[in-house]
Amino acid sequence: MLGFLNISANKAKSVLIGFLLVTLVIAAAGCGKTAKTSEPPSNADVSYDCNVSQGFNLEKSSTGDTDAIKQQIADVQTQIQDLQDKIKSRQGDLAALKNAADNSQITALEKQIKDLQEQIASLQSRLKELQAAAQTEETTNLEKEIEGMQAQLSSLQGNLSALQDQLKNPVSVEDQGRIGHIDYLKIGDTELAADFSVADPMSPGQSKGIVGVVPTISWAGGYAEPIQFTCQVSGANKNKIAAMMNKTLANASVELAFSIYEYDPKTKSYYKCFHTKSDQLDGLVLKQGGEVAMNIEDSPSTEVVSPRNYTFSLGVMPQEKQMEVYLAVSSTDKFTKQWGVKVGD
Repeated sequence: MLGFLNISANKAKSVLIGFLLVTLVIAAAGCGKTAKTSEPPSNADVSYDCNVSQGFNLEKSSTGDTDAIKQQIADVQTQIQDLQDKIKSRQGDLAALKNAADNSQITALEKQIKDLQEQIASLQSRLKELQAAAQTEETTNLEKEIEGMQAQLSSLQGNLSALQDQLKNPVSVEDQGRIGHIDYLKIGDTELAADFSVADPMSPGQSKGIVGVVPTISWAGGYAEPIQFTCQVSGANKNKIAAMMNKTLANASVELAFSIYEYDPKTKSYYKCFHTKSDQLDGLVLKQGGEVAMNIEDSPSTEVVSPRNYTFSLGVMPQEKQMEVYLAVSSTDKFTKQWGVKVGD
């Protein structure tokens, strides 16, 4: 009887070991299959910082760029001269303002003090107040304005020096930076012009017309999340945007197309890493706290001074329709993600 029990126990042990081995084989096969899956996370966010200088012009080492650099230097020198003239003019205004306070007002008070001895105590008090007020709000604002222009002048002089160095020592561009372009943009009834002509990253030697050069663009990855970006636009487009923002935005619709390019050092070529393909996204101007997420700077950018450009920022929410955005992590590894969702039939 005991022998029978020992035999049965051995058989049960063998069966159990066999079952565990089969289970491990199946599990291993299943893990191998999972490891091959490269589906991107549905809510993965994307955020790109782009090279603005390179976005305006890729061909830094070609002989044709010598004239372009000379033109940029001339533009910078013109802006520097304009700022120097403004600083000189505003310093004259500041001196005149101080002289007016020091001379005419104080002299008038001294005469009143002499003529009206009975009011001397009151007038002396008033005199002290006016002397203290020589540093008026207008004077303070002028001094701040001059300081701001001097800082801008210093930045422009730095850009001028860099351009002159580049003219003397042109280098071949080997390590290309990330580039971003707004290809098309219409806000409400206002369509911005594609009035910047830049080198096409995907077609060396050819150019393309764009609305703006992108320094930053981001998207949290969800189909209901906004796409937010900044871009550098021309003076003409800046005026269009400013005019639109000074009116009630009755039509908040947005039509948007963009292309963000990444450089692949292996293939020595660019590929689109975040873009709308040949399509346009249909969206709405994002509102945050009751205010539209849209802004245009009054002063031109100093990062790239020629062509003159202005920083524009915009947030865009998807309309109620299903659209696609296109992403890639290399020139061959590409995928699409949904932006927006269709509501109803």
